[in-house]
Amino acid sequence: MKRIVSLLVIALTATAAYFYLDALDVDAVSASFFTSVDWLRPTHSAYRAPVNDKAKFGFIDKHGRFAIEAKLDDCLSFSEGLAAFRKGGRWGYMDRNGKEVISPRFTKAADFHYGFAKVNSGIYTGYIDKSGNFAVPVLYADGSDFDDQGLAIVKLSHRLEFVIDSRGRRLSEEGISRIFPRSEGTFTAQSDGKYGLLDTAGKWLIKPEYDALSDCREGLLAFAKNGRWGYLDRNGIIVLPAVYSQANPFCEGVAAVRRADGCCALINRKGETTLVFPPQCKAIFSCQRGNNRSVREQYEGGLVPVLENMRWGYMSAQSGNFEIKPQFAYAEPFENGLAKVAVLDEKEYLKIQSDMSEAEEIGSGIDGEAVVEDGPDEQWKSWLFVVKCIQTLAFRFVISLFL
Repeated sequence: MKRIVSLLVIALTATAAYFYLDALDVDAVSASFFTSVDWLRPTHSAYRAPVNDKAKFGFIDKHGRFAIEAKLDDCLSFSEGLAAFRKGGRWGYMDRNGKEVISPRFTKAADFHYGFAKVNSGIYTGYIDKSGNFAVPVLYADGSDFDDQGLAIVKLSHRLEFVIDSRGRRLSEEGISRIFPRSEGTFTAQSDGKYGLLDTAGKWLIKPEYDALSDCREGLLAFAKNGRWGYLDRNGIIVLPAVYSQANPFCEGVAAVRRADGCCALINRKGETTLVFPPQCKAIFSCQRGNNRSVREQYEGGLVPVLENMRWGYMSAQSGNFEIKPQFAYAEPFENGLAKVAVLDEKEYLKIQSDMSEAEEIGSGIDGEAVVEDGPDEQWKSWLFVVKCIQTLAFRFVISLFL
């Protein structure tokens, strides 16, 4: 009798495990798991001075006096009058007086943006209002902050994203694998390996038919097709034909491109060249997505990051001469008198030389990267394989008990 009861218990447990795993969105679990791993990487701690696990956090005023005592395990800065804080392994929110407004009950919490904050309950992501009530239930693997139009981008699984409104309604259709932040009332999106453009209602303005597509800037988008770049408007009408091997979005009426002959230049909206850099410059710094700085701001002091012989330096946009000789492995534009650069040992340059040569052949994508299909990594596939194996074994064990 005891044996029969034991088998029944095991069978029920295995059945529950099977149906739980079946109901669980494995893609979302995988995406959430690796998102959380990325979130905990040490590189993110650069925003705060290094401390050990015993440190306590608080807030001081400009006189150095504690406005909120240092009793918190962790906290974020204030945003819209509230700050997220961690206490006993859970996150909540407090006001500027240190009074608890939303009790600590989340596994992760972010700043408030336009009345909503992204939080995690377990591995899933949702959004709360300032009362702590869920405006969007915890259904997603990850998500962006809400913008000024009450829209956010959420990831349901490794290959499925949506635009949602503040009520949690999905505005975009299924089948979209990636959606980029809103720019000028549009979202660049990827579906079936091709890129198109969505409006704020989630409808296609430009069908996904391009190999790459930039954000909409000044009414124009850089597009890539068959290895060449050109420009089109938000209605999909080609304004400048695809004759460039690299193209950046427009800012203040000009855009940085790399022509088919390998020369880097600035062009206007008519495609006319306004500045040509020396022929040895094989690449120029690409504007990142969501970067709305003007050309004047992007190239502070008229200094443009350019690549020559595998080294980055800074060239005057007026004279075309190097003001800072090429010597860096990576270089960004100046901002407030400082520019981010990276250096490498000489032997490291040999390792990346072949990769750089290949990138020059296929052209540069947006954000300075070659446009490639970003398939799941080996770590993600291993996680998925383990979950599926557990599910299959549980099912087979249950079946074997009744055969």
